[in-house]
Amino acid sequence: MSDPLNYMRIDAPEGTKVRWAFHQAGYPHDQELAAKHLKFSNTYTVDETVIHTWSTDVYLKEVPGVAFNSVIFAEVV
Repeated sequence: MSDPLNYMRIDAPEGTKVRWAFHQAGYPHDQELAAKHLKFSNTYTVDETVIHTWSTDVYLKEVPGVAFNSVIFAEVV
């Protein structure tokens, strides 16, 4: 049985495992950025989250320096 899909916490601490699980979430540029740098359904490690008024940027250890929209990720439990 697979894990249920749970959006990641916007305050997920460093080291949290997340999976690109929502390929149609966010804006088109969010989807394009993810497709350029990530593989759908793969698991990644949170380096940092930056919470803004309307969105949260997620930085991953596997893709340094690139900010992804948190809405594309499910937290791996």
